[in-house]
Amino acid sequence: MADEQVNQSGGGVSGGEIGDMLNALAGGDGEHALLPYQYDDDVFYDLLVEGHVPLHYMRTHRAHVRMAYVYLLRRGLDGAREGIGEALKKFFAREDVPETLATGFHATMTEAWIRIVDFVMRVHGRNVNSNAFCDVHAFLGSNTLLRLFYSEGLLYSEAAKQGVVEPDLGVGLPG
Repeated sequence: MADEQVNQSGGGVSGGEIGDMLNALAGGDGEHALLPYQYDDDVFYDLLVEGHVPLHYMRTHRAHVRMAYVYLLRRGLDGAREGIGEALKKFFAREDVPETLATGFHATMTEAWIRIVDFVMRVHGRNVNSNAFCDVHAFLGSNTLLRLFYSEGLLYSEAAKQGVVEPDLGVGLPG
């Protein structure tokens, strides 16, 4: 089951089913448990909306690229901006992640990654799923990509964390 994904039917789950889904995904003996990167896009999206993606997975850059991809497909650019912001804030609150300059929701990083993923999707098209998208566009796996657009001083500033700021290195973000 290591290479399989779940819920290929495309149906969503209700909030009441999330706990049962997580228990099933965890697998009783651990041998058949799915890892978060193996969740299909429907399950991943539902878990994101409910704020139930495991913390250790949400600490990965790939999770955030996948998040942008699934939200953009389902909600479009404006809906992704709103939905991802809500999902991340809900997730950070549930996990008691402190809101510091280095942790918690970062408005500029969120907006920048949404715009970059949206651009790549418009230029290169969709993939079979978010994992395939990440694999095909491996350059998106670099969590330092934003340094092409932002100086370190601006990107890691309070202003950039609290609100969306435009790049300062002479190259604008796509979109």
